[in-house]
Amino acid sequence: FCSACYQEKSHRLLSTAFEFVCNSPMELVYSELWGPSHIPSTNGFVYYLSFVDAYCTYTWIYLLENKSKTFTYFKQFKSMMELQFNTKLKVYA
Repeated sequence: FCSACYQEKSHRLLSTAFEFVCNSPMELVYSELWGPSHIPSTNGFVYYLSFVDAYCTYTWIYLLENKSKTFTYFKQFKSMMELQFNTKLKVYA
């Protein structure tokens, strides 16, 4: 590529590296809501909610019928993890 083509294909500036070091579970949890899927699951789910613990990279997936249940599943996940790890969720991204 020529330099003009390279710059035209660049859509954003480079971001700085995120340097947050986790020392225990539940310090940093990433979440993503994906959907709606064009093809529902066999049970009719069209949204997928994922949680990833940055410390141990465990991943939890919740299947949702609609987006309005996202906060309900977040509260359920948060309370389950706080009981399991006996600690509070510190950063949620």
